[in-house]
Amino acid sequence: MDRLYTTNISSVDALWALIQGQSQNVKDALYQRMEEANRQRKTLQQQQYVSKSLKRAFAELEEARTTNKELPDASDLFKLIDKQ
Repeated sequence: MDRLYTTNISSVDALWALIQGQSQNVKDALYQRMEEANRQRKTLQQQQYVSKSLKRAFAELEEARTTNKELPDASDLFKLIDKQ
């Protein structure tokens, strides 16, 4: 009976081998798509960071308003930054 041999090849290695066999035009198109996907990922991360920061700021503002707590003045922070 013949033996079946299976070689474990990672998905990344298989994809790399497939890419290497393509024409330069296909490689260039793939590179452009990967770059665009990377830009979109970075944009999404920045949007999520801003959204989280704004939610936190609005929550602090609402808490200060309901407890009659005075918030620090942002101009004081800018003065500290300018001194450095």
